[in-house]
Amino acid sequence: MHVVLADHRSEIRSALRLLLEQQADAWEVQGEASDLFELAVCLKKSCPDILLLDWELPGICADRWNPDPDRPTSMIKKLREICPQMRIVALSSQPEECRMALQAGADEIVCKTDPPEILLDKMKISSSAHFQST
Repeated sequence: MHVVLADHRSEIRSALRLLLEQQADAWEVQGEASDLFELAVCLKKSCPDILLLDWELPGICADRWNPDPDRPTSMIKKLREICPQMRIVALSSQPEECRMALQAGADEIVCKTDPPEILLDKMKISSSAHFQST
């Protein structure tokens, strides 16, 4: 399964890449992005099966420059317009953000402090759903 890593912190992307490379029979990292613009460019080149999306990625959630509370939902919708079959696993360091990510349209949510096995399990669940929807 092809995966894109989208996180504003390079050390998180590196750790995710290392984890997935250890599972090379199941996952292949096809791209990385540090912000919403890079993510859009990456997705337009090639749609992954799974997007690991940092919920704090610049441009995803409402902030002082974009205070619209519906922004996360509209951003997820735009990402799905680019890659309709892609499954989105949101990653958050803020447990209270989990419900918002699911309400906005993420398929799964994982806390960044969870053990790696949780992330891999959620990715497997998402990949199973991906195959059922194609």
